[in-house]
Amino acid sequence: QTYFRIRTGILPPDAEIAQTSRLIEAVLEEMLDAPLAGSDFERLSAGLVAVLRDHGAEATAASVGPHTAGEPSNDDSDEERWMRRWIIAHQAHAVLNVGAARAIRRGTKAARADDLSASATHLVHACSFVQAFAPARALALALPPAFYNDVLRPTMTPPLTKKPLSGRMHGEYRSHREEMTELLSAIPSPIAELSPRAPG
Repeated sequence: QTYFRIRTGILPPDAEIAQTSRLIEAVLEEMLDAPLAGSDFERLSAGLVAVLRDHGAEATAASVGPHTAGEPSNDDSDEERWMRRWIIAHQAHAVLNVGAARAIRRGTKAARADDLSASATHLVHACSFVQAFAPARALALALPPAFYNDVLRPTMTPPLTKKPLSGRMHGEYRSHREEMTELLSAIPSPIAELSPRAPG
């Protein structure tokens, strides 16, 4: 996915952890001066913690929240700075979608094995990722409106692209939606029926 500089493939665990850690560091640096709501900071931090835990790293929200590695570089032109934020936040959004899809897949597998308790545990974990989707998008858009309208928006439409780009085109987003469809086929009961039987 050249637009957001995302490559997909199988990586050895060490390489995957290294790539993911670099991305998380970049997201934290962007969060330093981004005008986000407190709830966005909290949910995005929780999503990053969930990513680390999926990779076997122990982390707490406190260890991810306050970040003092340094301020964003002032050496970049404004355009480079905002473009970097746009790309980094979308890369984070992709990683969060992958994590959500994985957790939902595990929840679906447990539900099909009639282990609704384990299914609920996986789905609660999935919620950490899903609740961070909107804050990641908010971080991507934490830039001047004129930059979005005059610089970014044209890069997503013809003639610079063959057709207008949409979030639904991303493989990670589609995988999350596909796993949700599988989950709903594995647990077809309406909430009113399911809730008294299995509140989790």
